[in-house]
Amino acid sequence: MAIPGRLRGFLQYCLDMSAHKSNQQDAAASPAAGGVGVRLQGVTKVFAGGVEALGPIDLDIPAGQFVVLLGPSGGGKTTLLRCLAGLEPVTAGAVSLHNGYENVSAASSGHAAVSTSPSAPASGGGGRGGDLAFVFQSPHLMPWRTVLRNVELPLELAGVDRAARRAAAAEALEQVQLADAMRRYPAQLSGGMAMRVSLARALVTKPRLLLMDEPFGALDELTRMQLDLQLHTLWSRRRPTVVFVTHSTTEATFLAQRAVVLSRRPARVVLDHRIDLPAERSEALRGEAAFHEQSRVLFHALAKPPETAPDAASVEPGVIGEAS
Repeated sequence: MAIPGRLRGFLQYCLDMSAHKSNQQDAAASPAAGGVGVRLQGVTKVFAGGVEALGPIDLDIPAGQFVVLLGPSGGGKTTLLRCLAGLEPVTAGAVSLHNGYENVSAASSGHAAVSTSPSAPASGGGGRGGDLAFVFQSPHLMPWRTVLRNVELPLELAGVDRAARRAAAAEALEQVQLADAMRRYPAQLSGGMAMRVSLARALVTKPRLLLMDEPFGALDELTRMQLDLQLHTLWSRRRPTVVFVTHSTTEATFLAQRAVVLSRRPARVVLDHRIDLPAERSEALRGEAAFHEQSRVLFHALAKPPETAPDAASVEPGVIGEAS
């Protein structure tokens, strides 16, 4: 059977993410281990033809933090996620995962440096293995597989035995409230249900780092708000590190502990802002004055003309930059 281009790309991603089979097998059988810390040091990315996409960017993300990236369309947010995943080598600088799983992705030569931790071999831009999951803008479900078999796919590619992967997939579908849909096919799902299947497929490996590239951007507002609440609840239970890309300041305010606003290409940090709201989020929070004030800060940073944006070196993590 011929595989469409987008699905072929997703299959390649799954193979990349399954590089370290033992990590995936442990994930299917053991409780979540929380998050990993992420560090970007002087990261730049220049594509063929001299297109400057990133940087330099310096960013430290503590283990278990929920961080949202905002910025203009085409500004490099997806490229940054791919660099974090090890799917795209950086041109200069380094990306590392720490707290026991450190893996440096590239230096100025574009090749991966040697890992500083024996537990996490250097990826060479080919993916970081079972500690990481990536949720795309589209669900990328296999139309010939049931919901259950779509969710179990990363574990199947990693060589996890059938009984274990089916049990893990069923558990992940229960977490996203789709246990009653596991025998359906993708064509029988709504857009919101399909994205929840995509989220379950990411959660099935119990990742310590979850990268999400505008996963709810194509959904209607009500469904998007419901999935935001569901995602925040799931994150609160297990506390993986999350890096979430969105164009919505209200979505960023609702989900994140911290929001990082990026400039136009080449992307640099314009604002690194701690979201000063209660840890527990509910729909009622969206109507409160504090919520709208936090959203306003992010909106003003996005709307600021590039020539007046603060230099990235002057922005401290967790500190509100000038946004008015």
